[in-house]
Amino acid sequence: MMQDEIERRWLVDQTVSIEELKQQAFGIEDIYQGYLGLAGDFIIRVRIVHPTLVRVGGKVYTDQTGLICQDPSFIGYTPPISETPGAERSAIPEEAFLTFKGPSQDGRVPEFEWPITQDEAQELMSHTGGAQIHKTRYTIHLPGPGAQLLEVDVFHGKHHGLVIAEMELLNPNDPVTVPVWCSKEITGDKKYSNFSMAHCREPFAEIWKYLAPETCVKYCRLPSIPKED
Repeated sequence: MMQDEIERRWLVDQTVSIEELKQQAFGIEDIYQGYLGLAGDFIIRVRIVHPTLVRVGGKVYTDQTGLICQDPSFIGYTPPISETPGAERSAIPEEAFLTFKGPSQDGRVPEFEWPITQDEAQELMSHTGGAQIHKTRYTIHLPGPGAQLLEVDVFHGKHHGLVIAEMELLNPNDPVTVPVWCSKEITGDKKYSNFSMAHCREPFAEIWKYLAPETCVKYCRLPSIPKED
């Protein structure tokens, strides 16, 4: 399926806690992303999504443990597993996707995406050469008109401590209102792209905050950083 993605992004400060995000979220997902390289100007991404909480009509659905997998040593995809002996896997289905994302054009990013099987996703993950990220996504309904959604990504592993909020829009000029804890807008900032962070050898907290985007390339495995991820 082909679509144009329009989004704005913000750094999230420490005035909001994980517990507050959990209480506000109507959906929580554990996301693993791996990058297979470039096809012309397009980034090739594989994504595996494990929902851990969904609120529908006032009811709450979780996996069997309510736990979120946070494996800082993640190199190849390992499905979240209950720590309770004999417990079953989540009743909420996992999803996996193969995506081609193009360069930004007037604030719009062309995106081609196909659902794939878990076996296919795991095989593709094994070919990413370690260019991967792991994050937990909290999806929140914002108050006010328009029923806007804010996706808050809490990163794990070497980028632990980084939290980024994203909002998808129908039009680049749509007005938005975000919580005060969205402290700094980073829309279009290449050093905060998922692609850049997946290829970075060093932890975010130690490297990105000191570097200009044009300097980041020497710390990454690839020779250049595309405009969008």
